[in-house]
Amino acid sequence: MLNDAGKKTVSSAPLLMASAAPLLASVQFDSSFLMSSADRAVDVSRYETGNPVMPGEYRSDVYLNGRLIGRESLVIRADAEGRAQVCFNRALLERLNVDTSKLDSGHVAEFAQPDGCLDLSSIVSGASVTFNQSDLRLDVDIPQASLQRTARGYVDPALWDEGATSARLSYTANLYRNEFEGSGAANSGYLGLNAGFNMGGWTFRHSGTLTWSDGGGHHYESARRHYNTAYNYVQHDVTRWKSRVTLGDSYTNGELFDTFAYRGVQLASDDRMLPDSMRGYAPVVRGVAETNARVTIRQNGYVLYDTAVPAGPFVIDDLYPTGYGGDLDVSIIEADGRVRTFRVPYASVAQALRPGMTRYNLMAGSIRSRQLSYTPAVALATVQRGVTNALTLYGGVLASNNYGSVLAGAAVGTPVGAIALDASGSNASPSGARASRGLSIRAAYSKLITQTDSNVSVAAYRFSSTGYLDLNDALTFINNARTGQSDMSSLQRARNRLSVTASQGLGHDSRWGQLFVSGYIQDYWTRPGRDTQFQIGHVNRIGAVNYGVSVERVRTGGGAMDTRYMVNLSLPLGRTLQAPTLSFNVVNDRSSGTAVQTLVNGVAGEDNQIGYAAGVTRDGGARYAGNLSGQYRAPYTNLQAGFSTGSGYKSVNAGVSGSIVAHPRGVTASAYTADTIGIVSAPGGAGAVVTGYPGVKLDANGNAVVPYLTPYRLNEVTLDPKGTDANIELQTTSRQVAPRLGAVVMLDYPTVTGRPVLIRSHLPDGNALPFGAPVSDGKGNNIGMVTQGGMVYARINGLADELKVTWGASPSAYSCVIRVRLPEHKAGDNAMAFERLEAPCEMTEGSAPSSRQAGKAGKSADGLAS
Repeated sequence: MLNDAGKKTVSSAPLLMASAAPLLASVQFDSSFLMSSADRAVDVSRYETGNPVMPGEYRSDVYLNGRLIGRESLVIRADAEGRAQVCFNRALLERLNVDTSKLDSGHVAEFAQPDGCLDLSSIVSGASVTFNQSDLRLDVDIPQASLQRTARGYVDPALWDEGATSARLSYTANLYRNEFEGSGAANSGYLGLNAGFNMGGWTFRHSGTLTWSDGGGHHYESARRHYNTAYNYVQHDVTRWKSRVTLGDSYTNGELFDTFAYRGVQLASDDRMLPDSMRGYAPVVRGVAETNARVTIRQNGYVLYDTAVPAGPFVIDDLYPTGYGGDLDVSIIEADGRVRTFRVPYASVAQALRPGMTRYNLMAGSIRSRQLSYTPAVALATVQRGVTNALTLYGGVLASNNYGSVLAGAAVGTPVGAIALDASGSNASPSGARASRGLSIRAAYSKLITQTDSNVSVAAYRFSSTGYLDLNDALTFINNARTGQSDMSSLQRARNRLSVTASQGLGHDSRWGQLFVSGYIQDYWTRPGRDTQFQIGHVNRIGAVNYGVSVERVRTGGGAMDTRYMVNLSLPLGRTLQAPTLSFNVVNDRSSGTAVQTLVNGVAGEDNQIGYAAGVTRDGGARYAGNLSGQYRAPYTNLQAGFSTGSGYKSVNAGVSGSIVAHPRGVTASAYTADTIGIVSAPGGAGAVVTGYPGVKLDANGNAVVPYLTPYRLNEVTLDPKGTDANIELQTTSRQVAPRLGAVVMLDYPTVTGRPVLIRSHLPDGNALPFGAPVSDGKGNNIGMVTQGGMVYARINGLADELKVTWGASPSAYSCVIRVRLPEHKAGDNAMAFERLEAPCEMTEGSAPSSRQAGKAGKSADGLAS
């Protein structure tokens, strides 16, 4: 409808919406639809172009197409027509990943102006902006065509949070008591400690164990030189190289050479810093679209990727890795409806990388081993490089005192599977002993045959010549030579080793279950016989019943062969989520006969914090045994206990585990142990629940430990205010953070403290307060606005406060004060969602009390949603 001035009017209350494109300045709200007296029209003109946002600088979270980019300082100014506008400069556009090469040259010149303030819609076609002032959140939507291309799952390293200075201690403690008929009792204990300290992006870690028994005294295993079961090291990210540097006692990753313990320095690439779609191996898909086409990539019938591409050549190099592969079916659907398809072979082995990707490891230091009489120096360098879809090259050098080894190989993808083949040579030449030189050849194969649901996940063969020594054997050989024992017969030098892991689905979609096989055979140069371990089995589910049968055959180098038959069956005792499970297990072997076990286990509690199990076993000698166990995940620690009894023995155990973290907000305990964690802090928010983490609630200080954050990825942590005090309000309930590995990141959730009050107020002449007038508390903080009927919602901190209501042509042309007085709460009073009261609004000095003047609200800069 049109008003007398010919402007379009909207018969509605103000809408909470906006964009960077200017809203229609001619839109007006028809105030006659609002309840007011004839001589007292409500002025809502300042809402004609959206909810008002005052010009100024705002520290806000910035989201691009729904994904958090970071927190930035935003400048909001009023344009020539009084509408609020977010100022975009070159730095902000680069943070938003806008392809500036596609911008108009005139706009690029404006970026150079120190006070430049550009409207996004005038810079980027189709872009829009929504600013939520209450949440301090800026949502920017930009078409993909105007953005620089980045891999899926990419998180800007500028968002990686190194966390706060902090200390942590994770612990596991267990006590055991065993009583044996006729030989008394034995007591023992175990304490495992993992300590850490973070500062300035550096993470220090220590691990050690304390074991105790009645007759053996006690012994603490730390990571000092003469201990080899723990570590002491510091680490730091090298962001530019997507790597981490480690100083101290640690272990190599064992990707090409066998892992070993060292003391020194290591610089190694860390695939966790790469986007999800660039980690592991997946082929690059290339093709040519004749029109603006849709490309769909499927594997085993499931869609892995779907995107639109312009006419011309296209490259898709950010597929997520999917285990050991399965050929990719690519469909190009042209704009005219034509469909072309082709297949890309996809099979992977551990050594395979994507084209253009590099993985490396550099290390220098000394060997840590309590079995050696000396401390040998050691250096390691390895590199892997993805050359094409079908070829990855890799190699490395390992050197120590009187020992060296060189390795070179390639991983090749073929239509019949992925193959990795490498050769390594070694030379051990200790003083006073004959040198030992040799060659080792290793081959690995993997293939997923989708047509038959057959998966050969690992099949590997290795042959080593008589003189070949890996690092551990070489160190033993050299150490023996140093002590006058040059005989190599004591070394367990492998000759041939064949291993396989495979599975076969039975029936369509494996409706008859899975057949699996795994095992290895190994013989030696230094002794007759061979080690054999082989297992074959079948697992399936029929309705609610799971069952499995398997056969395991083991033969050691001594020649003894043992065959074990196993059958297991489990079913739920009910249909609820917490219904206990009944299990039957039968095991038969030649040495022990047939053993039968019946077990019931389950969980209980609102968050499944209670676990329990009870069972009875009958062994091959017709002897019976029973056992009980339980676990309880308390808010700040884990408790567990167990009891067993059988023929001639009794056993009892108890344990506790958890972690303690010292951080800038205090000290917080947790039942969980994890390396990369967050500290949720909401002052006064005790009792709030961290969703997605069972049992994690804010403690009396308003803090909680959030475990298992994924490093270098955006993690969303959400609070459920249920359980908090009625006088506490969370101003935000969700935060996103991308922590670095091992970081302790602070997640602050601001709260407002005060009793919630709904006030019905009026002017001295009895008329209602102006609709939409802003309201501030005694400290000048904006707390909302006047709603229909002169209602004001506020939180009052304490028993009294003065709320100021302003309106008029300027921000403080007219004002009045609501003096709030609340009664004291008595013990036993029920907490209410909010309290109701009536209080007049007294005009302040200099403000006209006229109801007509009060009914007119002024304009302010507006145009963006608040």
